[in-house]
Amino acid sequence: MTVEAKTVAQYMITTHKTVRENSTVSEAVHQLLKAGLPGCVVVDALHHPVGFLSEQDCLRQMLEGRYHQSDSALVRDVMSQTIISVAPDMSIVELAQMMIQPKPKIYPVIDNGKLVGEIRRSDVLRALSESR
Repeated sequence: MTVEAKTVAQYMITTHKTVRENSTVSEAVHQLLKAGLPGCVVVDALHHPVGFLSEQDCLRQMLEGRYHQSDSALVRDVMSQTIISVAPDMSIVELAQMMIQPKPKIYPVIDNGKLVGEIRRSDVLRALSESR
């Protein structure tokens, strides 16, 4: 199979990690560190994607929280409400071209408004290297 024919669905991870929008940032940081992720999708009570939480978002809040001696910020208050996502049928080559930019390092895969997986730079590198 040529690299041009490969899709996100073939390389995405279907066991994706999410955090709830009403979790504290400290809880979310613990989950990200435990999973070894640079960020993840934020979901509402019905498990619908509502945002994205990155390590950068968490760093900013953790520093601010330390300064103000507060640990009560919620994920929904610091997350990005814009979810940069990809579709399962997107070409790996097209995604690789998007990933040349500094951010993001991980993309949620959304199909018909439903989170179905995630794909990281390492997944795209694997797809490209298997084509050689």
